[in-house]
Parts: sequence; C-alpha cells; structure tokens
Amino acid sequence: MKTLVIHPKDYTTDFLSVIYDNKNWYVITTNVSKSHLKNQIKSHDRIILLGHGTELGLIGFEHFIIDSTYVYYYVKNIVYVYGVTLMYFLKNTN
Repeated sequence: MKTLVIHPKDYTTDFLSVIYDNKNWYVITTNVSKSHLKNQIKSHDRIILLGHGTELGLIGFEHFIIDSTYVYYYVKNIVYVYGVTLMYFLKNTN
C-alpha cells in the first residue's frame, strides 16, 4: 500500500513526525502546487493528514492546503490528525 503523508512544516506539530519517521512513505512538508498535491493524492492508496486544521480543512503555509475541493479524491483510506477533524470529515463527506 502506497502511503502519502501531508504534514505542513510547523514547529508546534513536529512531534507528529514520529508517525512517519523511518517508514518508506512519501511525505509532503513544504508548500506545493494544488495540481502536484492532487496528483500525489490520486497516486497513493492511503493519505495521512497531520497538523493544524478546522472543519474547513488542513491549514498550512497561511492558507488551507486541503479543503473541500479535495473531497472527490477521498475515496481512499484517509487518516486525519488535526484539530476539529471529525467536524471536517462530517461536513465534507455527507
């Protein structure tokens, strides 16, 4: 199973890196284009979102890097680990 981790670089959530350290997973920690992000999501079986967020999505680099425009890519095994994740999941998957 190919795993993608999206974890915007932020010293307040660096401790979450133990989840993916020493694993052969593709990790995005820097600001990338939406097209690159969508292509990576499409090409991976499992997606792990780490960091700060709200019911509107995952926050990184002073904007939402994962928001409702990515909902159609969520027909996958997704793990959310950020603030208010249940509200985001319920709002965007019903």
